Amino acid sequence: MEFLGDLDVPWWGFPVGIGLIVLGLWTMWKAVPFTGKSRDWITTQATVVKVRQKKNREGDGYDKLVRYRFLDQAGNEHQGSEQRFLWGKRGDTFRVKYDPLDPDQHFAVRQHWILLGVGTYLVGAGVVLLLLSQKQLSG
Repeated sequence: MEFLGDLDVPWWGFPVGIGLIVLGLWTMWKAVPFTGKSRDWITTQATVVKVRQKKNREGDGYDKLVRYRFLDQAGNEHQGSEQRFLWGKRGDTFRVKYDPLDPDQHFAVRQHWILLGVGTYLVGAGVVLLLLSQKQLSG
């Protein structure tokens, strides 16, 4: 582990590293339903029709609630909403994937990639902490 240099991580690096890995894997798991069953789903543009701030469950901040609409292949309009968007204002467009047999089953594509990216980052940070704390515990 020469590449880690002389970094010292306290004893708590091990449990925190395990926690980050578990949280990262859970976050990535949340994206799995989107990747597996949606393989044959159709991608289309959705338009944001309403944005509002909603007090979060913890009561210490706000989440952004985005309502949107899209048209399926037959031209029928469908609506949906996503919470905890990091972006979006009325009139913005983004991609959604929907089940052609049941267009009410849909999700925002961007959210899917955010989950995978954050999960990967957390797992990587956890592995680094584990390696650094293992170095401290063994030496």
